[in-house]
Amino acid sequence: MIALERQKAWVARPGLFCFRLFPNELQQYPDRPLRTRLTGCARTARQQLSARGIGMSDIMSIIQSAYAAAPATPANTKYTAVDPTSFQGSWSGTYSNNQKFELTISNVNGFRAQVKYQSGSTVQYGQVLIGNSSTFRIGDTKFVLTGAGKATVANAVTDPATGDTSLVQGTAALS
Repeated sequence: MIALERQKAWVARPGLFCFRLFPNELQQYPDRPLRTRLTGCARTARQQLSARGIGMSDIMSIIQSAYAAAPATPANTKYTAVDPTSFQGSWSGTYSNNQKFELTISNVNGFRAQVKYQSGSTVQYGQVLIGNSSTFRIGDTKFVLTGAGKATVANAVTDPATGDTSLVQGTAALS
């Protein structure tokens, strides 16, 4: 306890308000509660706010009105349950650059599904959300169901040498 009493006052400055943990280096005793006092910077800030006529209630009403006026950002895509038989299974196809790909869709429940995507040495697994327009994304790949057993698959490919991104598309069939 003597070490605490001899310790110099520690000052915290988290932004605008300052306070001293030990108001006086020999004033802190274990039988008395800790009393902190506002230091000069907090007092100055309080005086400036009151001089401008801005009170805490004004600040809270500004925050409340800004929160109420902010539009809730709804999701652009709404999700509804899909027919599992139209998605579930193995889909295979070829991109416009003659690269083959395969998608395996399983566990379709409502608008959720488990997907495995494989193209060349790339293999991705993920749980996807199927949108109203029968589309979903896995990584850089977008799957669009165009008809019974037919789909369009688009993939954004980045060239490692140049860093350029190009879009390759292909058609897939349910097998």
